Amino acid sequence: MTPDSFRNKGWIALGLALTMTATSGCETLRSFSLPEMPELKAPDLSFVSLPKLPKLPTSYSKKINSDLEFAQHQFQQGKFDVAEYYFKKTLLTTPHDAETLRQLPWAYFYQQKYDQALTAFQRATTFAPKSAEPWIGLGWAYFATKRYEEATDAFKRAEELTPEKYQVLKGKGFCYFFMNRPEDARQEWEQIYNPEQVQELWTLVAEWKSDEASPLPRILSLSPRSPSIFTLPVEAPRYQSALLGYVALDLQDLKDPWRLYGKQFFDHSVRAFEEAEAIDADGIDRLNGLGWSLLHSKRIREAEDVFKRIKARLPHFPGSVQGLQQVELAKMKRAQFAHYYFDKDKTQLALNEYEDLKEQFPDWAHPQIQIAYLKLKERQTHDAWKIFESALAMEPSNPDALQGRQKALLELKPKLHLADALMQEGNFKKASLIYADYIEENESVGVDAFLAKALNGLGWGQFKKRQYDLSAEKFIRASVSEDYKIDSARGAGMSFYRAGNYAQAEKYLKIAHDAQPDNLEIAYLYDDSVLKSWSSSRAMEYFNQTLKRYPLRASLYMGIGWLRYELDNRNLAIEYFGKAISLDPSLALNEEFEQLLKKERFGWQVYNQMGWAYYHKKQYDKSMEMFLVSMRQQPNKSEARMGLGYNLLALNKLEDASLYLRQTLALNPQPKTIVEAAGETQSIAPFELATTVRSKLGRLYLAQNRNLEALALLKKELEMNPDQPDALDALGWTLLKLNRLPEARAAFLRAVKVEPLNNSPHNGLNEVKQAMARQKIERAQLISALPR
Repeated sequence: MTPDSFRNKGWIALGLALTMTATSGCETLRSFSLPEMPELKAPDLSFVSLPKLPKLPTSYSKKINSDLEFAQHQFQQGKFDVAEYYFKKTLLTTPHDAETLRQLPWAYFYQQKYDQALTAFQRATTFAPKSAEPWIGLGWAYFATKRYEEATDAFKRAEELTPEKYQVLKGKGFCYFFMNRPEDARQEWEQIYNPEQVQELWTLVAEWKSDEASPLPRILSLSPRSPSIFTLPVEAPRYQSALLGYVALDLQDLKDPWRLYGKQFFDHSVRAFEEAEAIDADGIDRLNGLGWSLLHSKRIREAEDVFKRIKARLPHFPGSVQGLQQVELAKMKRAQFAHYYFDKDKTQLALNEYEDLKEQFPDWAHPQIQIAYLKLKERQTHDAWKIFESALAMEPSNPDALQGRQKALLELKPKLHLADALMQEGNFKKASLIYADYIEENESVGVDAFLAKALNGLGWGQFKKRQYDLSAEKFIRASVSEDYKIDSARGAGMSFYRAGNYAQAEKYLKIAHDAQPDNLEIAYLYDDSVLKSWSSSRAMEYFNQTLKRYPLRASLYMGIGWLRYELDNRNLAIEYFGKAISLDPSLALNEEFEQLLKKERFGWQVYNQMGWAYYHKKQYDKSMEMFLVSMRQQPNKSEARMGLGYNLLALNKLEDASLYLRQTLALNPQPKTIVEAAGETQSIAPFELATTVRSKLGRLYLAQNRNLEALALLKKELEMNPDQPDALDALGWTLLKLNRLPEARAAFLRAVKVEPLNNSPHNGLNEVKQAMARQKIERAQLISALPR
């Protein structure tokens, strides 16, 4: 591409967008929005001869597809924040991508970012005007924000666009129920549920509605003990609503197989679901129905394979999660004769039964564990040890296998058993001595599993005693055993890191990191080892590439920040440091970074950033410590005092908080806005609330019954920021205390409009309504008491 090509405005805009993405990460993308596009009728241009446009490079289209595919994979895994990032990144390069526009609203929705979901679903209805899905999503987003009439309208619009009415009728029913139109709700639900299901649902929803603490049920809960609107017990095991956003809405072709399943014609439903493979080979709804049909047809292993296939794609889908639980119960039922013989000490009969089960279910650890216990009874301890190890390879956390292995170890190697027990108690010194004795006695025979265990244990004992060179040597020797390869690599890497040998640390930490990529302790150490042992250019390439896969990993931003600092780009370095601190403030609590802050002129600003990062994580003591350091460096700046005021208010130290907040306003009449995560008790769903010094101070005065001072302060804030949500809500409560009910009602209504997810103004409106009703009753009583 020639330099002139980049002078084109379109390329400049794209370049700026991608630069913003690289330097600002998720925060930049959160503010990204697409323009609303009107629906236009394409004119007939067949008579125009157009030149052929050059094709985009293959690598460019592959990159777009890889971002989208990664976003979809993260979405399916339930990592909606990462999916959101990559959906937005895809839209930067392909703003009209249909799949991205379809799924991004659901990524917001499942994070309970309902305000952003509303905007995204509205945009999706523009780009897909004939699709019912965005209208259904819009309906549920309106419902989640208690805007029931608008939700009903959205569901009615969806009803016009799809022959599949299930989601529409269900949504309308919930809206009518919460609008106090119970008969209309029942009428909708009776079209999709049988009478028993309607009654069960009615009881559940009435219980939800009567709950004063949480008047609105959860839309989606992944806990089987906490039912939600998308995982209703009456929908088990199909759970159609739990697939919203994941798969297409049109499930019409599977009505007959599910009808057969509902009538308990399980052999017929198996055939029907298998025949539907030609239409919907990998569809979750079909596979789920097939799995349950196979399970009820006693074809347990086949059912398990189907449920595992679903779980690999959608780990949290309740149909497969509950299916696997039922498979486990069915397998245990199959094992009841083996258990009977085991309990009666009929060893050979029990062994035969368990061997049979092992053959039927080769991936099931339970029969292997029981066989190992039978071997222990027969004093075949070494065989038992091997079988326990094999079972733990299948289920590493199985308590029966862990306990059995320790019993075998006690009989085989009592010294190692004792050393393990001492390590668990924290007696590293004595444990290390016993491990060392065992190694000295047995190292001549080569490194078997037991010697590897001793070497690994001694390594951790020496690591705890800060003997890093010695521990690294033990871990490396232990790592030749496959059983201890990963844990010993982790130990060796951590030992070299603590010893300052970062090149060797990177070598071994990479093995552990590749095996456990989600372990943040290993990831942080590995990233820092890369920073300290690789060349700047190679490390920068690694950090940028890895950020694509882990956009919320703080250590990657910290690494880029250090590299930018070394390249003398101080301003960009502080942006990356700030991003890292916002994700995990603990990364900044080391001597190296503190020395940097002391010597650089931007130190006080970074301390403020760290103070706010700790404040948002509710670590108020550390937050105040950061703000105090900042204030000592720059005593005439307002932000540190503001931070102290916010912290003291959170700790309910009202007088001290008032002092610092008033000092803030004296130094700076228009301090910055702070966006806080709202607590669960004050929110319909998690959301971020913009607050100001005046809105906080107004609430403080309100708590001290200084109502007129609060009123004056909040009015001043609203003169400068008419739609400030926290100030509007606080104003409503202040006016309510002053018994100025019509004005309070108006303030609460404005607060609800500005921030519909905040429960506080909703509660305020209820209080106003009750107060007005009381006033009306009192007036009526006074009038009736007057002489006629």
